[in-house]
Amino acid sequence: MPSDKHKTLGNNVVPINYKLVFTPDFKKFKTTVYEDISCKVKKPTRSIKINAKELQFVSASVFANGKVQRAKIKLDEKEQTATFTFARPVGGKIELAMTSICDNNERMYGFYKSKYSHGGSDGYILTSQFEAPNARAAFPCFDEPEFKATFDVSFIIDEKYDAISNMPIKEESKLEDRKKMVRFEKSAKMSTYLLYLFVGNYESISGSLGDLRLRAITVPGKKEYARLSLQYAKKLLDWQQKYFGINFPLPKLDFIGIPDFAAGAMENWGAITFRELQFMITKDSSVAMKQLASETISHEIVHQWFGDLVTMKWWNDLWLNESFATFLACKAIDEVFPEWDFETQYVDETLGSAFSADALKSTHPISVHVDEPAQIDSIFDRISYEKGGSMLYMLEDYVGKKIFRKGLHHYLSTFAYSNAEKEDLWNSIQIEARKEGKRLIVPKLMNSWLTKAGHPIVNVEKAKGGFLLSQKRYTLLKDIEDSWPIPIHYLTDQGEGMLLMEKRSQFVKSTSQWIKLNYGQKGLYRVKYDSGILRAIGRRIKSGKSAPLDSWGIENDLFSFVRSGRIPVWDYINFVEEYCHGAQYPLNSNIAGHLGWLFAATYGTKLSKHVRKALIGFNKDMLARLGWTQKKGEREINTILRGGIIASLGLAEDPDTVEKAKQMFLSYTKRGKKIDQNIRSAIYSTVAWNLGQKNFDTFARLYKSEKFPEEQRRLLGVWGGFKDAKVLRRALGMTFSDGVRLQDSFILPMRVASNLNGKALAWQWTKKNWQKLMRTYDPATHMLSHFLENFSGMDTIREKNDIKGFFSRKQNMRPDLVQTLGQTLERIDANIRFREKNKI
Repeated sequence: MPSDKHKTLGNNVVPINYKLVFTPDFKKFKTTVYEDISCKVKKPTRSIKINAKELQFVSASVFANGKVQRAKIKLDEKEQTATFTFARPVGGKIELAMTSICDNNERMYGFYKSKYSHGGSDGYILTSQFEAPNARAAFPCFDEPEFKATFDVSFIIDEKYDAISNMPIKEESKLEDRKKMVRFEKSAKMSTYLLYLFVGNYESISGSLGDLRLRAITVPGKKEYARLSLQYAKKLLDWQQKYFGINFPLPKLDFIGIPDFAAGAMENWGAITFRELQFMITKDSSVAMKQLASETISHEIVHQWFGDLVTMKWWNDLWLNESFATFLACKAIDEVFPEWDFETQYVDETLGSAFSADALKSTHPISVHVDEPAQIDSIFDRISYEKGGSMLYMLEDYVGKKIFRKGLHHYLSTFAYSNAEKEDLWNSIQIEARKEGKRLIVPKLMNSWLTKAGHPIVNVEKAKGGFLLSQKRYTLLKDIEDSWPIPIHYLTDQGEGMLLMEKRSQFVKSTSQWIKLNYGQKGLYRVKYDSGILRAIGRRIKSGKSAPLDSWGIENDLFSFVRSGRIPVWDYINFVEEYCHGAQYPLNSNIAGHLGWLFAATYGTKLSKHVRKALIGFNKDMLARLGWTQKKGEREINTILRGGIIASLGLAEDPDTVEKAKQMFLSYTKRGKKIDQNIRSAIYSTVAWNLGQKNFDTFARLYKSEKFPEEQRRLLGVWGGFKDAKVLRRALGMTFSDGVRLQDSFILPMRVASNLNGKALAWQWTKKNWQKLMRTYDPATHMLSHFLENFSGMDTIREKNDIKGFFSRKQNMRPDLVQTLGQTLERIDANIRFREKNKI
């Protein structure tokens, strides 16, 4: 049960079953909850503490030893608890009974309201979001992951509404005053944060996988946008059941699109919820959006095993949920949709993102000690998701795919309907490795990587008879003395090999003139080669002998050394121009993105024109090969790349690109000629940046009339893409307007802050509105930090001091922002160093 190492409710009182009756009032947007919790009390006590947040208590009592006692209730909003005190001690099996009232607010946590429009009128649904610890905002409960229990859920609602929960409906019965009672079957044993509640009107599309009932559910008028997603879900679920060797354990699985949703999706067991953008697609959607929807769906399906069936004991092992969902979701997609080449994209995007997040001295370990709710909320970040997923990618390469899969099956089977810690997983994989006769050090290897912040850089030098390797910790600002046990997969002209680098330096015997570490890019470590080895590898890239992911790794590491001021910009540009023109994916995508970063970082400086020339040259060469229109049978990744290329050329004001985009936009707005979904964002951004403020109203009109989530998002984002400061101020002023949902309110400030002319404007707006932002975004939404991260691109000491001074004032700070502030300031320091290194 919960450990004393954390600030928990303790383990003297353990919940067994919740009986919950929710009676929502759609006029007042308040819900009365009638609740009975069956518990086991180990040692007799006169007080019981449970979690409660922003609740109003009506009454509370306990039934024990055949007698009922009324309880005195003491609330602690800071601790988010309610303590019940009784006149006489209670022990053994008891029943806690209480009545409470929760607000169905619009702040996207707890049991909240979400507005939709259909048929010319507005309607509301009530939906829940309980992760991390926010079941306590809907009803009093033991809101910790290790307190698994069963749930009997019922609703008393207007007869015109329907209800959804984790399990199928058991029965419905009519009541007086046009009300009805909806009872659901008893749930499996699960944590409180996985409970799901829904009341309102909806549409659905049904399907099945064997005996398992599947539904895609939307608010009225949108079900056709969910048809393709349900097809994707069925294929991905089928693959995952076979991979895990354990069938989905519940009788039904719903996929539910929610109009207002702070996160991307949520893995409620048997009732997965999604932000509409990441769920609603059609056959005409862009390839990128189809992939986003499939990745989100796959991620949440993985959670039905990793997180729901087996749950971490405490939030310090949140990564056990999120890392596996990140890694295995992509593995499933790569198998189900091989045309997407998703494993390569996984390395390009997930590993690349992990490197970026983990390159800060202020980063945190994957497994991190957390106590307070605000601390828990702050670890839903790229370390828990992307770095954790990258660790599993490295682990699978180290132990082999067969052992890795068998280890997962052992882990899931052993801890089903229970809780586990990271050591349990490593031991399961180690057990399977021994069965296969392999001597591996899985627990030692993974515990080192999980409990230590950061990642290594391995320096490689040619030496007599081989190569000398040495490692330190890599950060954006400097190398730090440290070491990790690194599984190094390498390649020379004599073939490939594997070694475990356990010391700070190691010698590799070889007669080869070159060596490529991190062969296949499975490991999370940087590699810096001496100049002779780098040139030899460059020639392999140029001749096409280097594998695509290995070429990506060389360039990605090289750019990181530019970004961190270790080498000058010209060293990078010269390498790209000498060895990388004509490169294929993912190298070409990486270079295009990095030239774009350099263009923004040097904008308005003497170096800018040289970077612009390199950017236009590289991107125009790619566009000439790809063309403006999709070719029959072309790789899906090229379809995605085309839009990014056009957007980069538009931002760099390439005359040919600007004119072509202008003509396409005019044909669309004047004559109704559709623009390909895959390049539409690029056309919009090129027009906004180059053709002036007159188009703002056109985009605003299109946004107002649009219903499809993908097009809504791209039209909203383009408002922040204009050059003119007056237009950008107008865009910022729309942030909290009626036409912008709260879930999307971070988009415009983010877009303006990333605008080449918008950083200062966005910062002034943010300071002016900061108190409102703090009131609007509870830590549970994980959204306020976005407004701070927006300024990671600032690059002067004056700007850094302004940010530091603003957040030094107590009224401007709260616990869930501490980590983000440190990381933002550190990135600004790295930007300052970059400018100094390159004499900008």
